[in-house]
Amino acid sequence: MHPSRFVTRCFIYNGVLLLVTQPLIYRSDLSLAVVGNAVTALCLLFVGVFRLYSEQEEKRPAEYGSFASGMVLSSLLATTLFLAGLSMLRW
Repeated sequence: MHPSRFVTRCFIYNGVLLLVTQPLIYRSDLSLAVVGNAVTALCLLFVGVFRLYSEQEEKRPAEYGSFASGMVLSSLLATTLFLAGLSMLRW
């Protein structure tokens, strides 16, 4: 897979996962942290969609290295937090 497409998919994945987390875990709570989380999720989703349809991103160097690794770690952390939040709902 092309590194820029992989990073783009990580952006979209993180944005969707954080956006889905909002109504599931923080149901009726409307605090500053929840609003900040939702805004972050929308920003990640917007960046991912922009990168998906932007031809300019494809013209950049294919050597992503630590940026791609950071996005993988970010995706793993977001998944872990999502699963931990879901497991706490069952208790």
